[in-house]
Amino acid sequence: MNTAAGISLASASVNLATSIFHLSLSPAPGWRSARTFAAITFTAGLYSLGSIVFALDGLGAAAYVLAGRLIYLVGSLHCVAWLVFAFGGRRGSPRNMPVAVQLLALASVALAVAFAATGFGLRETVTVVEVPWAGVRYHYPLTTIAGDVYGFLFPAFLAAAFARLLARWHRGEPRLRWHMVGFPVFFACAVVEVLAANRVIVFPSIVDIGILVVVLPLTVHVVERLIDDARRLRVLSGALSGEAYRATRERDRARTALLEAEHFASLGRVAAGVSHQINNPLMYLQMALGELESFLGPDGASHAVKEALEGAREAAARIGKVVETLRGHLRGAGEGAAIELSAVAEAARKVAGPQCGRGVIVETDFHAAPLVLADEPRLVQAALNVLVNAVQAIREGGGSRVIVRTATARTGEAELSVIDDGPGMPHEILGRVGEPYVTTRAGRGGLGLGLFLARGIVEAHGGTLEVDSRKGVGTRISMRLPPLATGRAPSVRVPSAAESVPPSESRQLRVLLVDDEPLVLRYLARGLQPAWNVATAATGAEALRLAEEQPFDAVVCDLMMAGMSGMEFAERLGRSNPGLRARVLFLTAGALSGTGEEFLARPDVVHLIKPVRIGDLDRTLRALATRPT
Repeated sequence: MNTAAGISLASASVNLATSIFHLSLSPAPGWRSARTFAAITFTAGLYSLGSIVFALDGLGAAAYVLAGRLIYLVGSLHCVAWLVFAFGGRRGSPRNMPVAVQLLALASVALAVAFAATGFGLRETVTVVEVPWAGVRYHYPLTTIAGDVYGFLFPAFLAAAFARLLARWHRGEPRLRWHMVGFPVFFACAVVEVLAANRVIVFPSIVDIGILVVVLPLTVHVVERLIDDARRLRVLSGALSGEAYRATRERDRARTALLEAEHFASLGRVAAGVSHQINNPLMYLQMALGELESFLGPDGASHAVKEALEGAREAAARIGKVVETLRGHLRGAGEGAAIELSAVAEAARKVAGPQCGRGVIVETDFHAAPLVLADEPRLVQAALNVLVNAVQAIREGGGSRVIVRTATARTGEAELSVIDDGPGMPHEILGRVGEPYVTTRAGRGGLGLGLFLARGIVEAHGGTLEVDSRKGVGTRISMRLPPLATGRAPSVRVPSAAESVPPSESRQLRVLLVDDEPLVLRYLARGLQPAWNVATAATGAEALRLAEEQPFDAVVCDLMMAGMSGMEFAERLGRSNPGLRARVLFLTAGALSGTGEEFLARPDVVHLIKPVRIGDLDRTLRALATRPT
């Protein structure tokens, strides 16, 4: 194989390999133009393979003519591929080409196929062209006049493609700079090829070299783009990993919040159920204690018995208050009044006094703070829970001083803070303070409900519970509440004693008691007699029957009963006796559904929370019995 054939073979190998490389890139996003450039390099490789035949000796004339037909066809396709690349836009698509260029390309392909099929552009005679100074000789078939004319169209197409690429480069396509470097050399080599093939000049075929001048720099540029894309992909992958990590954390936080909400809801349902199960027997206990006191009389019992009865009554009241605090997680704050936080703090300090003992100093530091609208006993309970937690932390972990401080926060809210110099809270506990069962005293009997209940009470009043703790320094827990000017209006549920109007009639008022708890029904009746003429019913159906048979001045009905509920009883009584329906007092011990809460919130519903004092019950019933209908 001579030098010319070797050059053509090397060029064909490079171009065909490059076409495979570009074709493999073309499916990737942003690399569609590689498809067109793959067609350019593939046709260039086939052209180089045809050129090898011209440089070989000893072949018949038919072989050289067949190679000439192949050269015409492949050369035409190569020039058309350049037109598509130049006029097809950034994506190198034939659809983006102007219509005139599309027609020109189609006509050129059709003419090339016709020339290749018929041999119209070549004669059957082969001439040998020697280039002594290059040491090569070529075997070219002679061309017809049509072949000569068609051969000069190749440089024209390439010139048009180069002009288009030059214009795009000037408009701001920097990636075309590699074409601007190699294309003029390739164009010059193509012109020399046409002139030599038409025997205008005697010169070796150098178009293979010209193609390599275009292909190799562009391939280098493609490799650089691949490296840049890989870098961007790595950056994007890192950013995506960060986003995925943040999204996963947010999802986990949302899932945790959902689980906490479900847990709190479950705890609220448990609290409501507990209150329902406790309040009925608690009311029985309180009434029984009251009856015991009345049986004994002022002088009928020793001091020890009276003290025991008083202690039992106080214990029952405390049970009721704890149950009411638990129920506070299902509803808002109770009846409100304008109170000072200093009074709340002082009350909590006094109650916590016995638990402090020796070694713990509790100081007060009261500064001016706005009044708040709150249920004072519940707020005292919240402050007491926080204070007891601080005292226990000091007694078990070191320190000696607790400061109870009131002030006006920078936000304008009223603030009650409990500050201790104890051991502080661990970091893993600090973020979960206020959740149920989270405690630093799990091994010493702590349940982790004190701050949970305190937070529930404060949030029910529209405030916030904030915790600041440092290991080895101490802890500050602040209860912040909205000032009276922006506080909520109190939620009044029962008529006050001021609304109690003594009856003007001389007759005894009649009341109907409805409850499915026999003990509660019995002691309600005993407590209201002999001031009231009392009738009892254990079911809603029995109560409706009695209401039809006898006149009543008022009705006391339990809200949650087996069979017919208090709400159903009220609805049916309203249809049969609207006047009596307006004088119904409902009692509830908790465990209410959303429908039950909505019912109690209605303006035509008067209710009391169990356990209820007989005095409150009597006053409310008298106010209802004398209400105009």
